Order: sequence, then C-alpha cells, then structure tokens
Amino acid sequence: MATRGRKTLRVLALIMFGYFMVTVYFYTRVMDKGREIRGSDDYSSILDYDEEKLDTKRTKVDRKLKGHSDNVFIEYNEQLYQNSKNREQPNTATKTRVDRFQGNPHEFKELEESSFDKKIRESAKRLEEKLRQKSDERNKTSFLVESGHVTRTHTTKYSIRQNMAESEETKTNDNSKKNVVDKFIRNPNITISTANYNFLEIFPGVYLYSSFFDSREEANFIRFILIGRTRDHARLSCSLQTNETGEVFESEMQFYQTCESHMKENSVYLCSCEIPDKYGRIQRVNLTSSENPNTFVSIDIVPDVKEPPFRYKLSTCVPPLFGDINILRLTEFIEFSLMLGSEHIYFYYNTKRDDIYQLLQYYSDLGVVTFFPWKLTMESHEIWYHGQSAAIWDCQYRNIHVSELVSFNDIDEFIVPKRTNTWNNMLPELNSVARRSLSENEVVAAFSFHSVFFDSNFRNNDPVINDEYGQLLTVNVTLRTSSVSKVRTKMIVYPERVFELGIHHLSKPMDDRFKSVLIPEDIALIHHYRDCDWNYGMNCDRIMKDNSMHRFKRDLLKRVRTSLFKFNRIEAGSSQADKGSRVP
Repeated sequence: MATRGRKTLRVLALIMFGYFMVTVYFYTRVMDKGREIRGSDDYSSILDYDEEKLDTKRTKVDRKLKGHSDNVFIEYNEQLYQNSKNREQPNTATKTRVDRFQGNPHEFKELEESSFDKKIRESAKRLEEKLRQKSDERNKTSFLVESGHVTRTHTTKYSIRQNMAESEETKTNDNSKKNVVDKFIRNPNITISTANYNFLEIFPGVYLYSSFFDSREEANFIRFILIGRTRDHARLSCSLQTNETGEVFESEMQFYQTCESHMKENSVYLCSCEIPDKYGRIQRVNLTSSENPNTFVSIDIVPDVKEPPFRYKLSTCVPPLFGDINILRLTEFIEFSLMLGSEHIYFYYNTKRDDIYQLLQYYSDLGVVTFFPWKLTMESHEIWYHGQSAAIWDCQYRNIHVSELVSFNDIDEFIVPKRTNTWNNMLPELNSVARRSLSENEVVAAFSFHSVFFDSNFRNNDPVINDEYGQLLTVNVTLRTSSVSKVRTKMIVYPERVFELGIHHLSKPMDDRFKSVLIPEDIALIHHYRDCDWNYGMNCDRIMKDNSMHRFKRDLLKRVRTSLFKFNRIEAGSSQADKGSRVP
C-alpha cells in the first residue's frame, strides 16, 4: 500500500513538472514574438518624463515614458498598433545598437516595423531632445537690479509642445539675461546703522535689543528683536498717529519664538507689527503693554535701505564674544576672514577687557569691522547660549540690502574652500550645486557646510611646529576628525531671503521656494578649532592629517604680524598720551 502511494506521488510530480515546462516554453515563445513585433529602443533614464499626449493624423494616443533600470520603454495601446499595421504595408529595417555595459555591437534580426512605429520612435526622440533642453533651462531664477529695486525673474517653464526653433530662441535670450544678472553692482553710499537698545527693559521682563523696518513683503512690518519670558510673555501693541488728522492706528504685536530656546526661562523673540502703506517708511513707533495700556514707550526704528543694493558682496557675522579671548587668535580670525573674501565683519562685544575693545576699534577705524555692545544682564542658565539667536537675527536684518551674502560663524570656525582660495572664486561651484539640487521653481537662500574638528589634543608622530608659523593656530593644528558633522553646520546666506536663521540651520525662509543647499565636503568644509565633541554621532578616535591651511600660512602670518605691529604702536601711543595728560 505504501509503495503504491509513492508511485502515485511520483506520477503526479512528473505531470506537474511537465505542465510547468510546457507553460514556461509557451510563455517564452509568446513574449519573444511580442518583442519582435514591437521592436526595441533604448532611451536615457536620466530624463524624467511626465505624461504627455501625442497627436497623430489618425487619433490621439495616450502615452507615457516610464523609467526602468537604464532604459525607458514606450507603452502604447496594442489594439491601435494592430489596426495601424493592418492598414499600412510594413517596412523592413536592420537595427544595430551598442551594449552600454559591455561595449560590444549586437546586430538584431530584421524586424517588421510599420510607419506607426517610426512615428512613435521619432516623437520619442524629439521629446528626449526637448527635455534635455528643458533641463538646461532649469534653475535660472535670479535677481535683477532694476531702477534701484530687486526684481525677481523666473525662467518660464519650458513647454514640451513648443517647436525647436522657439526653444533655441528662448535659451539664447535666457543666457543673455543671465550674463546681466551675474554682474554685481556695488553701492558705496549705503551706510551701516549701529542703532541698538542693548537689551533695554522697556516693560517688566521685556528686553529690547533692536528694531527694523521691513518692506520685503507686500505689507510693511516693524521687526523687534527682544528677550522675554518663555511662557506667558507680555502682550504688546504698536501705535501710530498721523500728523494731518490725528488718527491713531494700533497693531497687535505678533511674537515669533526662536527655535533655539531649549526650554530656558527666557527666550529670544522676533516680534512683528504690520504697518499700513499710508504711513510710509516710519522711523518711530510707540509700544504699549496690555498690563499697563496707559503707559507707552517710544522706539526708534532702523530704516531699510532705499538705495540700490549692495554695499558688500560678502560679510561675516560673529556671535557675542565672551570668556577668555586670545588677542592673537582674534587677529588671526579677522585677517583670515578678510583673506577668504569677507569685506566686513560684525562683532557683538561682551567682555570687559580693554585690549579686545581697542583691537576691534582699530579694525573699525580701518572700515572692516563694526561692533555692537552686548550687555545681557541675566544669568547664563536663564537663556540659551548667551542669547546668541538675538545676535544672529540682528546681524541678518541689519544686512538686508547691505550685504548680498553673509556668513555666520564663531571665531574658532572658518569656512575653508578646498578647490579655490577665496569665497568669491568658490561661488560658481556653490551655485552649480544649487542648480543640481533644487527644482525649477526653487531658489537658494542658504549654503550649508559640513564641519570637522581640529583638536589640539590630537597626537601623532609628527614633530611639533617650533618655527614662526607655529604662532598660527590654523597652521599648527593639522589633525582633524576623518568624519564630518552634518549637525554642526554653518551657513552663508542671502539675508533678504530669510525670516529666521538658526545657529546651525535655516529655520524659516521668507518664501517656501527659498531653500538651503548642503555643500559637498570636497568643495568646502568648516574647520572648527576646538576640543572634539562626541555628540551627534561624531567619532573623535578616527583622525587624519589635513595640511590644507598651509597654502595660506605665508600671507596669513605676514598680515597678522603687520596688523599687531600697527595696533601695538597705536596702543602704545595712546597709553603714553594718557600718561602725559596725567603729568601735573
């Protein structure tokens, strides 16, 4: 009985196997025949095809090109093809292609191909050519300087149904416009406002640093940078009165809290009051509090730039200086920032040391530094990182239409180009990355850079630099982490396209199409000279040698020495003058 059962199972297995083989054979023959009938074409998979409709003399055939591996195949209605085949005489042709992987030519056998097939292929080729041109036209959004105003100009989306002549004409015109756009126009008449309230307590628990008139949107706004309680902050209002009619206008202040509050007791706020156009570019506004509506505070407003921008191509904003500042390191930072291409550097001064103040004043007299007082009276545990967000916002809003681009970094950080020596020479590479990264309607608002730690505690068998170049931190410390930090990024931004800027990221642009672009590390890196931090996935055990700063060492040492020599002479002269004035 058991033997008969096993024989039955073997017979059933053989029958199933035979059925499977017949099915595979039949299916293979049918599919091969289908491929012979339809023919074969390769199209580049780098093209991203949308659904389009192809007009023929007989009918409209719905067609879309769908990417698959390295080929793009044409799908169309089989019944329409068969009808077309029956109506027209087939033409024979021998088709040859080169295998893209092995590079060997393969000759295909003669295939029957109707004129319908040829039209499909020719249309697909025309579509491919047009879309290649479309990809060249992408990301040409730019800013034109016209009549003293910034006018946004966007390349019209290329229509796939335009003929080739129209596309070439459009491409030529856009290229000619691009040559005009790329030209930077400098306006030296723009002045830098230094007005600030230095955290004046205007209401209980409300500390105002600065206020700006902002006309970037359709409506005008007054922006206030202040510090207040993180919870249950005060409710404030702006009030204006016309001189002609005495009409009083009130606007409730909208509070926007920084993303960098980190649950501290106090937070930095960017507050806004909307102002009607009929009041024009106001220079003063009254603030009132809901807790005491009968009391008002009159605030002066920093006006926005009415003249054609910009005074500077590139500037640098530095967070508040605090702690033990080394005067040699500060000089090295200023001189190297100027070497990289920064035309003006902004500092926020929060130290009682006279030598640091005098050094900043020395560079201020040269016209390359502006520094602001930063007397934040609250304790460090009451607000995040010395209120750094307020300094970032103040510097950003102060540079709208003053500097086209602004870098934000500490004095122990440098945005170092890897293929060029200056930021200006690096900009074409940054814009090229932006064009590849962004869609047609998107515009770059910030360039973000990876960072690496250059830790002086890293050790290897290299001898210590004892010559004159050993005075420079950037030359002496050459060991860094081999991995990059994608969290501790710093940025170069277009300030007019930003509403809120975080410490390490673009928090809120002025428009949804304004984006941040991450720059590859082979183009530029943040050199961060500090103790390595293991947080955020950083591996401080994996280090490597990096001598990329040595190409700057000769010029940098000369500049640092010259500046300190001149500064010491001025400081010595002023000290002797002070002593002489005290002689009876």
